[in-house]
Amino acid sequence: MRAAQLLTTLLQCCSAVYTPGTPGAAWTAEEVLIVKAKLWRMFSTDEAERMVKEGTPASPGNDSDIYTGSKGSLFTIAPKALRQGFHDCLRYPDGSGGCDGCLSRLNMWHTFDHNPHDGYFNYPDQTGGDNNGMQALSDLLEGIYFWPDYPSRTPSLQVSLKESGKSRADLWALAAIAAVEYGIDTTNIKCRHATS
Repeated sequence: MRAAQLLTTLLQCCSAVYTPGTPGAAWTAEEVLIVKAKLWRMFSTDEAERMVKEGTPASPGNDSDIYTGSKGSLFTIAPKALRQGFHDCLRYPDGSGGCDGCLSRLNMWHTFDHNPHDGYFNYPDQTGGDNNGMQALSDLLEGIYFWPDYPSRTPSLQVSLKESGKSRADLWALAAIAAVEYGIDTTNIKCRHATS
């Protein structure tokens, strides 16, 4: 019996593929830089739409009309990454969860119609953990998590984040951090080029 337990423990310790519910493996500096390059491409204007057309584990790519009617969910991806980082860390009503790489898919495809009146907010309060408008971001992050060479025109990882033992929650946390960095840098660039 002890030999079987020891063998099971050794196999779990030596297994590189991420096991849900366990802490993720440590990231190397190179992995962080490569993934940030992927994220910055995703945050850049019109790049999220191009990346979706490459396909992800959750969307079939160019031949799909999966995002028809929800094009707005492909814009403002950086703020959505920050939002997803916060939503991921919320605890469930029973007190469990928090920063676990899991989100409710309830109304993820929902987006509100634009209100033409500046400063007028007539959107209904969302309760119950809705993650409206976050489906595209979740799909794109799945591509980065499962495929080492996704998206095109970015550096490739040697193996996927999942295969190297990284947790989805860690990717989402890194995406939230990168979104803040992206926002700071792009704002500073715009401020330097502002005319008065």
